Order: sequence, then structure tokens, then C-alpha cells
Amino acid sequence: MKFKLLLFLLLCATAGFAQINNQAGNLTLQDGKELQGTLTYYSDSPNKIIFEQQQGSKEIYTPKQVQQIKLNSGEKFVARPYVHRDSLLLFQVLVESQAMSLYVREERGDKIFYVSKDDAMYRLENNEIIESEGGTTHKRKDNKYISTLSTLMPDRMDLVEKLYKIKLIESDLAAIVTGYNKGETSYFWNSGKKLTEDSNWVFFAQYSQFGSIFGDRTIARSTGQVMGLQYYIFKGGRYSFKFSADYNRFYLNKENLTFKGLGIRYQHDLKKTDRFNLYFQLHLADIGRLDSEGEWPNPPSEKKTVFLPRLNPSLGAEAKVLPRTAVYAELNNIIFIENIPQSFSVGLKYDFGAAAW
Repeated sequence: MKFKLLLFLLLCATAGFAQINNQAGNLTLQDGKELQGTLTYYSDSPNKIIFEQQQGSKEIYTPKQVQQIKLNSGEKFVARPYVHRDSLLLFQVLVESQAMSLYVREERGDKIFYVSKDDAMYRLENNEIIESEGGTTHKRKDNKYISTLSTLMPDRMDLVEKLYKIKLIESDLAAIVTGYNKGETSYFWNSGKKLTEDSNWVFFAQYSQFGSIFGDRTIARSTGQVMGLQYYIFKGGRYSFKFSADYNRFYLNKENLTFKGLGIRYQHDLKKTDRFNLYFQLHLADIGRLDSEGEWPNPPSEKKTVFLPRLNPSLGAEAKVLPRTAVYAELNNIIFIENIPQSFSVGLKYDFGAAAW
């Protein structure tokens, strides 16, 4: 049961990917008004475009209000209906033309491609199919994207023949769509261009209390002091690692433990706004010195250097109280539900990067 809970939390933590990560650009509204500032857009929050103007004020727009976004890096995004006419999503433009256009969206960390023709949007898929034959089970791909494109290109049989030789990747699809447009495109994104994403370091310090350690319940207040650096893979993103120096005291039934060492944790922001974050955290491992103090008839005191795989999941909430400062609270080791809320942490963060995160 505990393994299934941990697996579920890990799967949940993979959700969420930012298509626009705190990047500068122009926002064009439906009435034609153009705004300059910094934009953030998460594909798992499809109705929220966070726009920060150059003077510092922030606004939240929906795709219905937006005509297009052009980033300073050259990327272009447009709002288009997909499922319903009154429900718009934001797509990155790869190839734009009157005849046929190619778009992409980030969904759960994967690139999903779409083509549009005659004002209709079509999703390009390659689904996995499980088949059984003669007692043997095997998997195959249905190559549905080939049939979708074939249906849209009855006037270009020369390209239809090439579809069976391409893969569902950006370069192949861009070549086919550009060929269908006979080179007449109003926009083409050079996907080979290397973009640099700014990483970010944040200092954190926290106080922790433990209801258990290594599966054993604590019998008295067991506490820890932790401080270190949190590394965001890119500023405004959801993925980060925490590197910490830990000092912990555990009081157990048969012995008392003291740990002094280094720890590493992985954090994924499940729900991220400009003021508040809800996140999942996985304490990966510790390395350091573990001192045990036993009383008769238990084993005597022992000191040793240890590497401790942890894999302890936590849920936390973080609130930004100043542009560079945030406070947070966590429920730790939630795989042991009976120890909630005895296992918790409260802490403070400070961003000392070039700009506030």
C-alpha cells in the first residue's frame, strides 16, 4: 500500500510543464493592443497567461483575450480553438501559412503536434496498441498521424507517399507542411536554434520535526535544522534540486540517533502562481556521520559514516512575502500517514539570483 502511494505521488509529480518560462516578449490582445513585458505560461494551467509589465505590475490573461505572443527569442504563440470553438488553447507556431500550419504544445512534458487546415485543428498521434496472437502479446504503434495527414493532403499524392518514411518529430513534420505550402510561409520557427535558459539558486533554511525515522516511531520530540541551496533548472520553471547541510536528533525506543551530514532532495511545483506554490518533494538521500547512543541492555554508543537512501515524499506550500523572500511549510514522510502531522517542516527562502524567481 505504501509503495503504491509513493508511486502515485511520483506520477503526479511528473505533471506540469512550462511552455513559456518567465521570458520577455510582446503580448497582442484581441483588440490589437500590444504590451511589452515578461510572460509565463504553463500548459497544465491552460487558461492562465501570466504577464508582468516592465513597470512591475502583473496581470492574468486567458487565451480568449490574446491574439498572439512573440518572445524576444523569436518564438511565436497563438490562441486557437481545438475541442470547442469557445475554448481556446495556446499553441507554439512552427510553420504558419494560409494553406496549412504546424503547431506544438507541451503536455505532461511531451511535445504534442497539431496541424490546422481550413480553420480546423487536428492532433497528430502515434498511439501504442497491445495485441495478442497465438498466446503472445506484443506492442506496436498505430501511426495515426500518417492517416491524419494523408486525409488532409488528397491533392498532394507525392507528399502522401513520403509520409510513410517520416517520424513524428518536429523536423520531419515541418518539412512535410512546408512542402505542402510550396514554401509559401509567413512564419517558420528555426527549431535548431539553441536557446539558453537561465538557471537560478535560492538559499533556504528550515526547522523540521520527525514523527519517525527509518520506519521507527520517535518517542520524544525529534528535531532537525537544515540549510542549503535550491537549484532551479531554469528560472520560473517547476523542477529543482535542494542540496543541504543537515543536523538531526532522533529519540527512539531503544536508542538515540544524531545525524550530521549532507542531503539531496528533488522538488516539483505542482501548482505554481506568481505568489503561491504547491509542491511535491522527494528526499532522495543523505550522506554523513550517524551517532547512536544506546542504554543497557541495548548496544553501546557507535559512530559511523553512512550513505542513507531515503525516498521520503513530502507535500509543501510556499508563499512569496517579498519579491525575493518566501516562507514555506511541509508535511514530511507522508508515506507514513499515521505520523501526520508530527512530521513537518517550516522554513524561509531567499533568492539571491540576478532577478527574483
